[in-house]
Amino acid sequence: MSCTATLRGLACFCLCAASQVAAEIPPPLPIHLPREAPAPLRAVQSRLYRAALKQAHYLLGTVHPWKEDAALRLLTESRSGEHWIRPNTGAVEGFAFLQRFGPYDESIVGVSRSALLRDTLVPMMRYLVATHITGSRPTSDGKPWGDAWQSAHWAQMLGRGAWFVWTDLPADVQSGVRRVVAHEADRIARAEPPHQLRADTKAEENAWNSQILSVAMLLLPHDLRCAGWEKAHQKWVMSSFLRPADERNGAVVNGRPVREQFTGANIFDDFTLENHNMVHPDYMTTFSLSLGCALDFALTGRRIPEALLFNVAPIYENLKGSCSVILRGSASTC
Repeated sequence: MSCTATLRGLACFCLCAASQVAAEIPPPLPIHLPREAPAPLRAVQSRLYRAALKQAHYLLGTVHPWKEDAALRLLTESRSGEHWIRPNTGAVEGFAFLQRFGPYDESIVGVSRSALLRDTLVPMMRYLVATHITGSRPTSDGKPWGDAWQSAHWAQMLGRGAWFVWTDLPADVQSGVRRVVAHEADRIARAEPPHQLRADTKAEENAWNSQILSVAMLLLPHDLRCAGWEKAHQKWVMSSFLRPADERNGAVVNGRPVREQFTGANIFDDFTLENHNMVHPDYMTTFSLSLGCALDFALTGRRIPEALLFNVAPIYENLKGSCSVILRGSASTC
């Protein structure tokens, strides 16, 4: 389990002109912490938080200097593809969450909060910013990362992690992260969400691509592009879990009938979907990607878009049924 995956379990919680210096750019949206959870939920939160602390301890043991520049750090080989960028951006988000929130326990993590920021988070963010297509250096495979099939997903983890610890980041890191996030958000905002019903749904891809637009709004809320990012966010979120029947759906979501927002179906009318040529319960959980953006809105005191919940409840009901079938069958197949 990645540090980011653990972080999601804890969730029961816009660029100005290039000539401007970072200090002149308005700050990101501020974080407003929610009220304390009820006691039973706090117990679950505590267990999950402790698991994240332990995961951080393990991952910190894999972080090392980049052979091209010892001042920059990463936890994988330096390459430009998914298996080398995604683990680093995911770890950044997880480390930043622990650094900013909760009863941090130095004895478990192995380093202090200040050391985690200074010696790990900042050097890792600088590596990711420098090697992005908007940066100045390629990874060690000779290519930068970015503008790839999943790079908006990787960039949103970097951006949200930076948001968590924003006020403690050096100006060059703030500027670089904003540049990466805005570039990937602009790319998604210009594109049209794909759709496919049979064999290989685009629900997951659309859900993860929606996230970068939410993060761009967090980091650059006063940017002239922010209204466009917001509109695109609505489109990509809605596109993720549309059914064929929704082409005629008159229900109003975020002020417009669903049929006017229809871009093509990614799930069947019975709220299942296909991936890897089968009805796939794992991919039915991917509403957690777009729904995870609810945290961005809740922590900034903004109304959570209705689109984030569109068709989620019946998909979840199907998942509960799938799990029951799997559990009942497990005894006979073990």
